[in-house]
Amino acid sequence: MPPNSSTSTSKWILATAGLTLTAVGAFNFWVDPFQQYRASAKPRFWHTLQRQITPGLAKRGGYDVVLLGSSMFECFRNSEASQHLGGKAANLSLSSSSAYELGMMLNVALSHTPGVRRVVLDLNVNTYAGPTNKLWVQGPLPLHMWDRNPFNDVRYLLAADTFQRSLDIVRGKEDKTYRTDPDLPWGWALDVRFSREEATKGLLPGDFNQRYKQPPRTTEEMVRNFETNPLPIIRSHPQIQFDLVHPPYSILAWIDFEQRKQVELTLDWKRRLFQLTQALPNVAIYDFQGDRRIEDLDHYTDIYHFDLPTASWMLKEIGRGAGSEFRVTASNLEPMLKIQQERAKSAKAEDWLKKP
Repeated sequence: MPPNSSTSTSKWILATAGLTLTAVGAFNFWVDPFQQYRASAKPRFWHTLQRQITPGLAKRGGYDVVLLGSSMFECFRNSEASQHLGGKAANLSLSSSSAYELGMMLNVALSHTPGVRRVVLDLNVNTYAGPTNKLWVQGPLPLHMWDRNPFNDVRYLLAADTFQRSLDIVRGKEDKTYRTDPDLPWGWALDVRFSREEATKGLLPGDFNQRYKQPPRTTEEMVRNFETNPLPIIRSHPQIQFDLVHPPYSILAWIDFEQRKQVELTLDWKRRLFQLTQALPNVAIYDFQGDRRIEDLDHYTDIYHFDLPTASWMLKEIGRGAGSEFRVTASNLEPMLKIQQERAKSAKAEDWLKKP
């Protein structure tokens, strides 16, 4: 072997590897399958990659209103929110989200988009259960896509998964694992049925939780989650209107709460939230859980999740502000809670599981 041939070979290998990685990174930057740098002309919203894609939607800015919550908020259309809430809306919700994740996503949005003037935030009870750093979705968050450090983008640009998604897009490969509508990027409601039969499917009369297996909650841990995650952000942004929303679970969810002895702590959670925010002029709370709509199971696909017309109705009511009967005040809080308590206590599982 000629002198220095091994050194030359090593340099050639390193140069080739460097050029290959540069080409892969440039290709992924150009295609940008997870929309980290720009809105795609033909976007693909893979629900399994929601935590990779949504930070990019938050970072790009160009919106005035943030919709942020669990899967129950995923079916708010951006166009309807813009119409009723008075500004261009961006739905940054995350399925099976925790209060920790919502706080982080809110920080991403507000740090990249200083013009945000309104945030609609989900108060789903399961979101606020557990430890203050709880993650309901297994696996670590792709934090390199959630921060402001551009050097961390290397992990996105050189990832094999990113490259595969880029290839799929360039080749025009289509499948049923993604949505393409930026107005309703995570719109699972278009793919399920809403009916009494669907909502009650698999429920055992004496143990609704056998199907859902939700862990027990305590008022203290829920309050602690709120105080640790969204509340400091709310207090530090007095110029932003925060609309906090108790979503309309079906009557079946209240039967489940009664079976698990969680009605009173759920009501107490609402009292504590109101007490924590009552003095903040930039906060309004809306409670949709006492409306008769929750007894019409044709609006539900399970005990929690409601249909698109219900989502539209909620946005319209939130847009009405102080004119909405669902806005919580010092004078109507206890009457609202009493209605919910009585309804939960009087509802019988057997009656609701009977075929009409």
